[in-house]
Amino acid sequence: MTGSDLIIVNELEIHAPLGASHWPKPGSESVPQPLSVTARASVSVARAGVSDALADSVNYSSLAKTIEGLVHSPEASTLINSLESFAEAACITCLVQFPSIDAITIIVAKKRALLHAERISYELTCEKNGAKTFRSAHYQIRNLRLSAIIGIHPWERAEKQVVLINLSLNVGNIESGSSLITPALDYRLLVTGVSAFILGSAMETVEALVSGIAQAALVSPAAFHASGRPRFRTVSVRLAKPSALIWAESAEIEITRAFTDYALPGDVAFLPNTPLVHRAVLALGSNLGDRVGNIEKALSILETHGIRITNTSFMYESAPMYVTDQPQFSNAACTIETSLSAVDVLHTLKNTEEAVGRTQTYRNGPRVVDLDIVFYDDLVIDETPTEDGVSRRDLTIPHRSMLEREFVLRPVADLVPDYRHPLTGRTVQWHLNAVTAANPHEHMVRIISLPSPSRSSPATELPSVPPTIWPLAQRTYVMGTLNVTPDSFSDGGLNNTIPTALDYARAAVNHGADIIDVGGYSTRPGASEVTTEEEISRVVPVIRSIREAGITVPISIDTFRPAVALAAVQAGANCINDVRGLREPGYYSAARSLGVPVIMMHSRGHDASADKDYGLDGVMNTVCLELGAQVSSAIQAGVRRWNIIVDPGIGFSKTVSGNLEMIQGFPHNYMAGMPVLVGTSRKSYLGAVIKRPDAPASERDHATVAAAVASIQQGCDIIRVHDVLAGADAAKVADALYR
Repeated sequence: MTGSDLIIVNELEIHAPLGASHWPKPGSESVPQPLSVTARASVSVARAGVSDALADSVNYSSLAKTIEGLVHSPEASTLINSLESFAEAACITCLVQFPSIDAITIIVAKKRALLHAERISYELTCEKNGAKTFRSAHYQIRNLRLSAIIGIHPWERAEKQVVLINLSLNVGNIESGSSLITPALDYRLLVTGVSAFILGSAMETVEALVSGIAQAALVSPAAFHASGRPRFRTVSVRLAKPSALIWAESAEIEITRAFTDYALPGDVAFLPNTPLVHRAVLALGSNLGDRVGNIEKALSILETHGIRITNTSFMYESAPMYVTDQPQFSNAACTIETSLSAVDVLHTLKNTEEAVGRTQTYRNGPRVVDLDIVFYDDLVIDETPTEDGVSRRDLTIPHRSMLEREFVLRPVADLVPDYRHPLTGRTVQWHLNAVTAANPHEHMVRIISLPSPSRSSPATELPSVPPTIWPLAQRTYVMGTLNVTPDSFSDGGLNNTIPTALDYARAAVNHGADIIDVGGYSTRPGASEVTTEEEISRVVPVIRSIREAGITVPISIDTFRPAVALAAVQAGANCINDVRGLREPGYYSAARSLGVPVIMMHSRGHDASADKDYGLDGVMNTVCLELGAQVSSAIQAGVRRWNIIVDPGIGFSKTVSGNLEMIQGFPHNYMAGMPVLVGTSRKSYLGAVIKRPDAPASERDHATVAAAVASIQQGCDIIRVHDVLAGADAAKVADALYR
């Protein structure tokens, strides 16, 4: 609202058929229902206050009749069929018919929309600003009355108590000219999900309950557009406990959360979809040979035996726990769906261990691969070893020793942190916190594993290159940029022959490069189109020559084409760097089958300069949401979480200020803990910042170092640079200062 004077019409009673009632019986959508409409018009009353003349005042009776008249208009049956459409029609009509109104807020409430809530309302504000109308909106669900177990005392946990929940779902600002939410919000679906969470909860603290309610609302299927973009910027939850205090009406707590406050992506609920589909969590481990390769091989076998991998954790490295005289372990977890019984899953896991190469040793000894059931639906099973005529069965669910093992709890917490252990009633995250608090100096290390090229291309004869393990958060890794193109924006034509490319690769390794990024297609705006065949002919000979020269550092292939990625990995690359974030058809399956780390960059369109408009949500929030949706899709398509690195796309589809905002904003929950690569080297925005926009890109190396140090200070894991010596030195100094 722009002015301080308001004309208000409160709780105007209207009858209109805006969706189903609290009993969703067939045909109720077309039956008129009681609505309550409140209008708050911002208009100066100064002139009428002086003249005391009716002609200078806003006739609130006319305002009310205008709103009432919308229900009976010829367009009502087709254009006004939801809370959203009614509010928009009322706002626009009132602004047109009453020129003295500067802005107006319309609140449309349905009092008989939800069985257990007092009302659902939609609030829309329209503000005139010259020829434009700006709008903001939010929903409110008032006094959802349910019962839940909540409290730490035994008497509080003996029976459920009433809780009153108020939800405010903030759509935020809606840019002028854009349409409102269509189709209308399915508030019944959203409330059903929130109610199911509350009714099934048994929290000890109200803080945990309101946080869970906010998450349940934000991840509800109703909370997303068809495109996958979230509808709400934030959700506010106010929860009251009327029975908490004898001398007070209630005790309350209120929080506000955004979608990016919660881990992305992950399993929200851990419940079977149908009686024929079971969900389980598996613990994965290995400490012999190619550890991560053994785990990958085991999952591939499971996927051919009636088990579908639905999500994967990050990969971790841990010290052996019980028998310490053995190699380090790699540990992870996954969620699965299957129609197999728990016993059949156990047999499948043991057969898979044997197929990968595990042999029986002493208890808690080294193993090629170790697969265990952690949870299976909500079952509790405890069977001591018995002979069943075919195999020895030792089945304990939940996993017998998980509560003392960080190497089980931490990967599982990546997937189902809020799932409650069926025996203890406490969440996985609670148990992880307890274990780490008891052993503060023995934390696991998250890792990125870059496989031997021979693992991804076993049929191809390649020089021997061992797998590489990168522990994260200990130091910054440096990616050297090898462009084998004649038209790169920064060094086109300098390294596009095999001798010059080899010279760069050797120098890069000597100067401290941890990985070399080979690219054969310039992403510079206006660069020439290159066919897939031409791109392959540029990069494959260079990669093969680097390997034949005995250079064993990891090589990434910088390409948005899955066919080029496949050819490059077969030639000796062991990482994919895609400026389009695996958006091209076939890339998910290619990345999954190759099993190498993939760097998913945020960009829009096919041009680095395309679509720099991020609206009112800002660059950081929008990049997190857009790239988060791509990461989620990749994981759902089978790309392992432990193989994903994200790149905010500095210099792609962003303004100068947008690029700076991205570098400044890393600590603010960037992609829920995903490893981050920053490629800021020699980008044009640096030329603008140093006020030499027309200088050659090679003169931006000092500016690159400054941006790289800032990125490291903000928490990035990998920097991509052209001048490796300067970048590596900068990383060492920044690591000494900030890690």
